Amino acid sequence: LDSTFLARLVGEGVPALDQTAPALTNDVRSSVSGFRKYGSIKADLVLKFLWRSRSVLLSDVDVVWLRDPTPMLSALAQADVFSSTDCLAVKADDNRTAHQKVGALRCAYAPGNAHGHAAFNTGVLAFRNTARAMAVAAAWRARLLSPEASKWLDDQLALNELVWSGMRSG
Repeated sequence: LDSTFLARLVGEGVPALDQTAPALTNDVRSSVSGFRKYGSIKADLVLKFLWRSRSVLLSDVDVVWLRDPTPMLSALAQADVFSSTDCLAVKADDNRTAHQKVGALRCAYAPGNAHGHAAFNTGVLAFRNTARAMAVAAAWRARLLSPEASKWLDDQLALNELVWSGMRSG
């Protein structure tokens, strides 16, 4: 939040949490290190709620909820962490038997995919109040704060790396 928007929310009695970082510029997306820092702030925010025994549903500002997601999240009780996807092809998502090197079936969760496509999107994330979810959030934050030569590492790639490296059940 910028300070003007935060003041307006507080002035109108809307609960708001100030997670700004002094080192970030107004144009965070254009700064590779700034955007990575912003990602670590998101991970830190998730951890702060988990440490307080709260589950977290985090969504980007450009996400629109058409209905309450609680029933869907409740139906998937075995999952500790949920993520949206960049693979938005309903028919391909339903067909998990075939594998192609292009198109929607190139997504990371498609059977046989070894191409490392970043399928999991950090635009919508949910973390249950569990030790496993806390471990994922802590590893995500640590990866974002670690030294990295690649300018491409951002919050989404860092989360996908955790999945690819085996931080998943099953």
